[in-house]
Amino acid sequence: MRIRIARGFWTSRFGIALLSAALLLFLAAATSVMPVVACYYALATATANVLGYDVRGFPSPAFRRLVRLGLVLVSVPIVLPVRGLARLFPRRQTALMHDEPNQEERASRDGDREEALESNYK
Repeated sequence: MRIRIARGFWTSRFGIALLSAALLLFLAAATSVMPVVACYYALATATANVLGYDVRGFPSPAFRRLVRLGLVLVSVPIVLPVRGLARLFPRRQTALMHDEPNQEERASRDGDREEALESNYK
């Protein structure tokens, strides 16, 4: 018994949904397994280094640059809108920006600087 798929099935909505589901399932499995494999390989490399074998470092500098680029590309859609919102809603300015006196200046103005800074706890 042979299953025949009609012509144009893979370009129909159901075919595209089926392909997308299979691809997403594969990507979910791959992304959940990759960190375990990387940790295992890093542990094996470190163990070989401790035992005195000459092995290449893991991860390689090229891989680290690739991961950094990926993190930057993923974080850009998050960081840019947050910075835009921060410009629309600025933070409250600190006392130094308003030239307000701090606690020591207030105490010296009142003439009780020594009393304010003196500690009675011994």
